[in-house]
Parts: sequence; structure tokens; C-alpha cells
Amino acid sequence: MPRVFYTLFIFLLVFSFDAYGQGSYKKAKWWKNNEIARELNLSNDQANDIESVFVSYKEKINQQNSALKTKQKSLRDAMRNPRSKSEDVLILSDDVDNLKSSVKRLRLEMLLKIREVLSLEQRIKLREIHDIKAKRKKADKLGH
Repeated sequence: MPRVFYTLFIFLLVFSFDAYGQGSYKKAKWWKNNEIARELNLSNDQANDIESVFVSYKEKINQQNSALKTKQKSLRDAMRNPRSKSEDVLILSDDVDNLKSSVKRLRLEMLLKIREVLSLEQRIKLREIHDIKAKRKKADKLGH
């Protein structure tokens, strides 16, 4: 069971966040992909529930990512400034780490809520779909 969850997590992470930070969420909405929805036997209610979860977290995640980028810039600037105090740089570094953790936590919360929408059989099938796509991608990279 942990392997199924891990694979689902990776699949959802890849397909849910390909577009994060890019301004486009088209690729992210795998549940709106007719082929995947059909293979999973995903009902309209399930797709709508997943969409609701995604929308409810999207803005929070974007806000945290924006704050993270701002804090990372501040940290870079502080590191480049020869007059920066070590304590200030360390505080900024801690802030960056905390924001990264916050984004990861939000993503995981979202994925767990999406996971709750799917049946065990759908989770297993989603893993199979992911494995097939990963093998194709790997083969494409190798030029086969």
C-alpha cells in the first residue's frame, strides 16, 4: 500500500505541478483528460471534487511560491552584499527553508485530499498509467 501511495503521489505531483509557476494549469488537470478519466472510470462527481480541491489549493500554493521567490531573492541579495550580517543571512535562509516546507506541505495536503476522492482500484490504475507514461518518456529520451 505505501508503494501505491508513493506512486500516486509522484504521479499527481508531476501532473499537477508541471505548470505551476508557468501561469498555465492546462497540463495539471489530468482528471480532465478524457483518456485518463475513462481508464480510471472517473465519474463526473469525482472529477468535480478533484477540481474543487485543486482550485482551493492553487491560490494558496501560488501565494506561497511567490513569497518563496521573493525571500530567495532577498537571500541572494544578502549573500552578495559584503556588508550583510551573518545572523541576517541565516535568518533569511531559515525563512526560505520554512517557505519551501510550507509549499511542500500544501501540495501534500492537496494530493491527500485528491487521493481520498479516488477508490483503491482507481489509485492502482492511476499508478499503472503513470508507470506506462514514465516508460514511454524514458524510451523517448533514449531515442527508441
